Amino acid sequence: MDVNDNELVFLNQPFHALVSTVSPRSHVVTEVQAVDADSGEFGSVRYELVRGSGELFAVNKKTGEISLKQTLMAADKTYSLTVAAYDGGKPPLSSQAHVLIRVVSSEGPMFTAARYEAAVPENAAKGTPVVRVEAASPSGEPIMYTIVAGNTEVLFGLDYSTGGGTMSDSSKAFSGSGSPCPEHTSISDDTCHVDLRVTPPLKSH
Repeated sequence: MDVNDNELVFLNQPFHALVSTVSPRSHVVTEVQAVDADSGEFGSVRYELVRGSGELFAVNKKTGEISLKQTLMAADKTYSLTVAAYDGGKPPLSSQAHVLIRVVSSEGPMFTAARYEAAVPENAAKGTPVVRVEAASPSGEPIMYTIVAGNTEVLFGLDYSTGGGTMSDSSKAFSGSGSPCPEHTSISDDTCHVDLRVTPPLKSH
């Protein structure tokens, strides 16, 4: 006998997205996805926006796509949404996820993601590639990248033309507990966050 005993799990959290002030109505901003290990009807998933700006955003019940109900005019504003996923049980089991959506101006460059994540070994050598951020300019002008916060010990470097991030001084790196190192990267009037997770040292062969 099939039992509805597995809770839904959202994938790829946290959810962060960017949307331009010129994005039209029905534009898909981002998508959330939850899975249920149960089979049959118990394993089906539907989505619902349960908190936050329902007059501006809609959630597709079947796909989890979050789209615009209208064009957003105010740049540099962040909206916080809570999306629930329900399975097919009676009563259904559910899980919730938070989604942050930031509105950016259409005139300046825009990162392809609001948040980037990477892992780096605690014994990574100087010059080791860590992460690459990427942005696009509506005007087609060249883009220059810079780290504006979170790099107080100058552990990381960022190629100003490619957005490629590397270790810049491994001798000072990760002398503590190996906690995450947030890095705040900026171009012109747009910013993104880079979360770096420290992993155990690589073993030499």
